[in-house]
Amino acid sequence: MCKELILGTGNELPYYLIILQEIHIFIMESYYYTDLGVFAIIIAIILLRRLRPRKFKKTRVFTLPAIYLVLLLFSSLGLSSLMLISLIPAGYLGYLFGMRTLENNEIRFFYRDGKLYYQWPTSVTLMWSMLFIARISLYFLGLNFNQGYVTNLLIDYVINLLLSVNTGLLIAASRITLQKAKKLETF
Repeated sequence: MCKELILGTGNELPYYLIILQEIHIFIMESYYYTDLGVFAIIIAIILLRRLRPRKFKKTRVFTLPAIYLVLLLFSSLGLSSLMLISLIPAGYLGYLFGMRTLENNEIRFFYRDGKLYYQWPTSVTLMWSMLFIARISLYFLGLNFNQGYVTNLLIDYVINLLLSVNTGLLIAASRITLQKAKKLETF
């Protein structure tokens, strides 16, 4: 197909330039998948670190949910205003759901070497990470097939909506962690 376009113009290019052009296109497309792989590895490392018990620090409890909130906002930039506004109630519903369900000793506390440790539920952290990897995958697939725009806006919106609910859950987990840690330790 590329040969036909080039040969049909009257200015024929040598075959080695056509081959170089095809190699260039292949390399550019493979960068998208490499970047996707790098982001997936970063998210996986964060996920593995979050699944282990963490030493309790007041700032650590809210740092990661704040980062998740910023990532959610940046990943939602391509949505319409109405879609963006609907993410706020979804996040609030996630927060309310998290406050209700995570209060039932879902967050585990224990002491090791005289220091307080906590561990969040695996399901909440795992779900957010998988949704964010799906969101990034859509972004990269959209870049690959449609010059920077995700081809299916509805799927993008649904994933951002679920990310918003899960971010609300993480914020609720942070608040509950802080409340329970205050009861166990004075800081």
